[in-house]
Amino acid sequence: MTRPVGETAARWVRRCRMTRPVGETAARWVRRCRMTRPVGETAELFASHGYVGTTTSALASAAGVNEVTLFRHFGSKEGVLRALRDISAAGRSEFPPAGTVVPDDLRATLHGLALIEIRDGIASGGLAIRLAFEGRSVPEVAAVMTEALPSNVERLRAFLQPYQDSGALRADIRLELVAEVFFGLTSSLVVYRLATRQALPEGDQIKQLADEVMELFWRGAGPVVAAH
Repeated sequence: MTRPVGETAARWVRRCRMTRPVGETAARWVRRCRMTRPVGETAELFASHGYVGTTTSALASAAGVNEVTLFRHFGSKEGVLRALRDISAAGRSEFPPAGTVVPDDLRATLHGLALIEIRDGIASGGLAIRLAFEGRSVPEVAAVMTEALPSNVERLRAFLQPYQDSGALRADIRLELVAEVFFGLTSSLVVYRLATRQALPEGDQIKQLADEVMELFWRGAGPVVAAH
């Protein structure tokens, strides 16, 4: 979770502490909540310079704290990266996100989720690309990125299962593939465009892209309508 612009620090900490992960002490999580916004500023450094190329002094400067404070809260550079991951995971603790589900309208629900995935890809795709490559050769990055995080593909598959059972989705396609294709058309598409240095959608173009990919997705995975 990241603190919205304009929200008071006290109110943000109250909301943030409700997302405390299992196993994390309340006191430590509150401290991390207070550091959420400055730690979020370090994401651009990791995306631009990579984990290896980012120094702890640069991280502290980006966060607006000194290195002593940075190490007190996170212990190491790996700890800062883990905090970034935890912040992202906390923001996705509920799936689909609150307010996304439209009762009795799966297509509208998935359209809302597509918008979220595209926007998230635009916001954090550069960092994802960097970490994916570095994870192959840097043990600390690999450890942070592979620690038991919920699989969005698996969570989407589980969410879609009752809809497929009720006939709201085609029954002849594996749901694992349906979920993979959904992310392939949304967040993964944005990451691909970033990796190939293509222009990213802005403003109304984001909704237009969501409309178009949802049309493609629904034509393939939506219920088969009998011809008359």
